[in-house]
Amino acid sequence: MAIANTFNNNAKITKAALKYIENQCVFMKYVNRGYDDQFKSEGGKAGDTANIRIPGFGTYRSGKVALPTGNNEGFVPVTLQQGGADFQLSSKELALNVDEMITILGPRISAVVTEINRQGLALANQISQTTGTPGTAPTSLKPFTDAFAKITKYGAPADDNISCVIDYDTQSALVDSLGGRFAPQSSIGDQYTSGTMGKAAGMKFSADQQVAIQTVGTFGTSTPAMSSSVTTEGQATVPTNGWASGASQLKKGDVIQIAGVYAVNSVTKLTTGKLMDFVVTADTSDSGGAMATLPISPALYTAASGPLQNVTAMPASGAAVYVYGLQNNTYSAKVSPMNLVFHKDAFLLASADLPPVPGSTRMKHPKLDFSIRVSNFWDGRTDDQLYRLDVLFGWALLRPNFAARVQG
Repeated sequence: MAIANTFNNNAKITKAALKYIENQCVFMKYVNRGYDDQFKSEGGKAGDTANIRIPGFGTYRSGKVALPTGNNEGFVPVTLQQGGADFQLSSKELALNVDEMITILGPRISAVVTEINRQGLALANQISQTTGTPGTAPTSLKPFTDAFAKITKYGAPADDNISCVIDYDTQSALVDSLGGRFAPQSSIGDQYTSGTMGKAAGMKFSADQQVAIQTVGTFGTSTPAMSSSVTTEGQATVPTNGWASGASQLKKGDVIQIAGVYAVNSVTKLTTGKLMDFVVTADTSDSGGAMATLPISPALYTAASGPLQNVTAMPASGAAVYVYGLQNNTYSAKVSPMNLVFHKDAFLLASADLPPVPGSTRMKHPKLDFSIRVSNFWDGRTDDQLYRLDVLFGWALLRPNFAARVQG
């Protein structure tokens, strides 16, 4: 009888937990969840890694003579990690119904879901494409439509899978000035359970309290430029000078552009007419002589690299270097959220089932396809039941060019 009672309590707790997860999720609802089958459906383990294949882009041939190009398929690794939350209930508390028990479950489930969501949104500082003005909240849709334009020029399908997740300060600024521009949801209830503000300019807008914050690096009055040219295909660093000596640092996640280096459409290889955005991949300080070699992403590929081409030309010696579009210190130390416009294939969230253990039950949310295991054991000294809530998940950037940041 004790075993049956324990199992029923676990099942009730798990069902309540999964409902709470649905109400708390925002960002993770809109990302690619189609690769869970890369992991074992039974008995997944923390540390399991799968390499997810990313199809490349082809190159158009003019005329009847075949010109085969190399296969430019890539892959991204996804590694699962285990996490969860724990609590205990006395025998008396076990007699409570599920509605009352949610007051105990709520804070624990919230902590788990918040961390999963936070880790996904933290990937924003690896996204190179950016619009908006650091430190200034957007009050029009233009930065978002600009971001939409950027990702579609990189091949993101302009379909119903494009979302925009913003922080609540940005939501406040937008709704105050543009509230009437958002198409209403099918029901008011949807707004509360999904966090969706509405649809505008072809994007589903939602607010999320875990949107990551970027603090721009600090640099004095500067006119940065390329200290020498870049000639190597696939190079992921650029040598620069002109920084305020001994007083300059760019932070991981800062975005630069280089004069004369324009982005190209991933399919047509025609210039987009916009300077290529590069994200700085590590905190980098000047070397004391107003010079700094910046690690960047994406790496540089010109037409010489065929289907890998992403820029019109390599950076030339002396070419101006811009930080968020300006060749000065206007944005030094500015703080802003990294709101995101993205196609669902930009981000991947994978999950797997943890192996069953004695006294445990496991369920998957029917909509989110997200597994949670609840297990418990009895402490005979105190007559308490100790509970573990465990999840197994991993994040990856699947197609970074299918996402753009809107600084604000």
